[in-house]
Amino acid sequence: MRKTSGAGKAMSDGMMRMMKMGNMSMSSIDHEFADMMTKHHKDGIMMSKNILAYCKNPKLRSMAQKGIPEQTKDISKMTTWMKSHQ
Repeated sequence: MRKTSGAGKAMSDGMMRMMKMGNMSMSSIDHEFADMMTKHHKDGIMMSKNILAYCKNPKLRSMAQKGIPEQTKDISKMTTWMKSHQ
């Protein structure tokens, strides 16, 4: 798989984004955790979409399809928590 086009580029670009640190200047460790997990789940959704776009393996495609709504729900919960605990 090449890192300059197609699935290889999508996965390489995604990994580079994921390696960037989150916002570590927040008011509490709880907020930092929620912020980092939100970013982690957003990256998981992006990777799942790449799997759906390029992968042919039915088991991996099924995992990706299930993961998107689960991670979206978790993002919503963490965002709501952060807004209510400022």
